[in-house]
Amino acid sequence: RQKLILDESLASIICRQIVSASAHTNYLVNLLKSV
Repeated sequence: RQKLILDESLASIICRQIVSASAHTNYLVNLLKSV
């Protein structure tokens, strides 16, 4: 049970990292387009 909770929190952290990275990439792309 403990391990499952650990895996879930790890997965949510990874998901958040991916989401923030893609948002950051979108921001950079838009910045480049506007120049």
